[in-house]
Order: sequence, then C-alpha cells, then structure tokens
Amino acid sequence: MGMNDALNYVKMREAIDVKGTIVAITVSDLAKSREWYSRLFGKEPDLEPFPGNVEFKVGGAWVQISIGKVQPSSWSLLIEVPDLLRERERIRKSGIVATEIGMVPEVISYFDLRDPDGNAMRWFQVLTSNPKVTGGRD
Repeated sequence: MGMNDALNYVKMREAIDVKGTIVAITVSDLAKSREWYSRLFGKEPDLEPFPGNVEFKVGGAWVQISIGKVQPSSWSLLIEVPDLLRERERIRKSGIVATEIGMVPEVISYFDLRDPDGNAMRWFQVLTSNPKVTGGRD
C-alpha cells in the first residue's frame, strides 16, 4: 500500500464510537483496596456489580477495582483535576501518602502516589490553555 492509499484509507475510516471508559486495576486484597480507594476518591464505590469487583465513577470514566494476581505494569492511572493543591491536601488528610508536587513549567503540575499493591497514579493540573497541551478540552 502506497502513502496516498494509506492517507485515503485514514480519510475514509469512521472514528471510534465510545460509550464509556473503564480503567481496571487488579488488587490482592479487595477489602483493603476498597477502603483505600474510597479514601482516595472521597466516596464509597458507585457499583459492586459482582463479588470481587467494585467500581468508582471518576469524572467521565470508571475505575474498576478487582481481586486477582497483581502484575507489574507500565500503565499508570492519570487523573486531571482543576485544583491540584486542594486534592493533594484532601488526600493527605485521608492518610494517603503522595509525592511532593512537581512541575513542567507553564504546562502541568503533578504528584504521584501508589495504591497498597504498588499500582501507580499521577494526579495533575494543566497550567496552560495551549491546545497543543490540552487537546482543546476545557
């Protein structure tokens, strides 16, 4: 397939039609993680659809916590918030340890934390309205 054929194919395709997004996080102790994530998000799970699974509605996505064999992953849960200082303080008051706030000047500020099984998360706040950074979302 030549370059023009590939470009024409991209133009003819339809974009994905997404109904929802779920991030699945495997944990070793569901009761401990249910309590930890409830403190992290400041609320109880929104769903417990079947034994061994709890789900939290977070922004426009769901975070699903399920019991299983925890495996190292290069994936990380990234959560954008409008007020990073407020969220870090709220999390700190709940007894969860997070890193100090880091910054990419004029782009984002962020902090990192890990759940009891070592699953990584980054909470961040966008510091610019540049669409190359925000993708045009506000």
